[in-house]
Amino acid sequence: MAGTGSFDPTSLLMKFEPSLLGEFAKKQGLDFVIHEGEEDEARADRFLGILDAQSKERHGEVFVFLHDISDMSGWTAVEYLQNTAARLQKEIDWKIYEELPNHHSRALWFFLNHEDIFNASVDEHELDNVCGWKSVVIPAVDSSTLTNGIETLEQAIQEMFTFGNRKTRCKIKTIERPERICMVAYVEDRLVNDLKFEDDKLKPDKPRRPILRAYIQYWQEGKKLEVQVKGGQTKIEGLQRAIVEDVLGLRYVDCQTSSFKLDVLKELDPDPLIIADEADIESVELKAISLRYRPNGSKICITIGTDGKAGVEGMKEALKYRNINFDYFDILQAKIKVVFKLNSKNRPVTFDITHGKGHNLKSREQDMLVRKLLIKWGIDTAEL
Repeated sequence: MAGTGSFDPTSLLMKFEPSLLGEFAKKQGLDFVIHEGEEDEARADRFLGILDAQSKERHGEVFVFLHDISDMSGWTAVEYLQNTAARLQKEIDWKIYEELPNHHSRALWFFLNHEDIFNASVDEHELDNVCGWKSVVIPAVDSSTLTNGIETLEQAIQEMFTFGNRKTRCKIKTIERPERICMVAYVEDRLVNDLKFEDDKLKPDKPRRPILRAYIQYWQEGKKLEVQVKGGQTKIEGLQRAIVEDVLGLRYVDCQTSSFKLDVLKELDPDPLIIADEADIESVELKAISLRYRPNGSKICITIGTDGKAGVEGMKEALKYRNINFDYFDILQAKIKVVFKLNSKNRPVTFDITHGKGHNLKSREQDMLVRKLLIKWGIDTAEL
């Protein structure tokens, strides 16, 4: 399914290997052929001119495909394609793949030759890059109760998003990910909508961009239910309640809101962000903290520059210089940078933690490792 970011179609088309662009046009039924020696920009403009002459529906479908290919053209996204191919044990002509000039062409090549791998990778890449999760800890349940309750959840979500006098349509897709159950709810909630339903089912061969998506993931080990949906706290709590009460048959009042405590950062000696026994970590640095002065409520932010010392040493010096006494200050937010060494590559994660509320981590491999560190450090403390 298409992503939600923006992209420059001319720039994207100019980066495609010309013969692959010709294959793409043929697959889309466009009367476009490659001209030998044509400049990249002229070729891209000619393609877009032909596309603009198509019907609104056809134009939209092709743009959604280009949007997906653009989303999968970064080096991390291309790794999703490679990993998905390995996981699905698909035969890939890696020699042809490696000879392609850039990642944009490699993403297009997968789209043209291995669409099943491409579509699965798009869904996983999108889900893993969602941030702003809101979570609650729920009593222990059998995970099959959640996966078997999809129809019930679809009905509950339909009640959350009304559409005039008729029933809102919703379909939920499950995505297999390690350590957690993931779901994406595709919701029709506007009069003009690109999402197509046929017999109340999402059209599988021509994915369209829905107006609204709701993301759900349940971590079995920590019994943590996370959701992300637009619409503010009302929609967030509504979705959490629908899962907890309608699907799992539990009481929402028995759930514990995830709690993140930053008081451990008030004492920086010894270093509370310990990583001594973590093999994949290159470094950890406390980059910034936001403080509130209790007597009058004023706020200050202390930030360590790019040449800061490793660990918490730079922050210790900054706090000492400003004569900060934590008997009078509360920590509201912290910014932490962790650099992992994964598959011989540095994978940095810089994230914010808000005291008592949450974080802006995604769900990539390196983010998953950070989540475990937050528990180890005593920052993620919520339990039933």
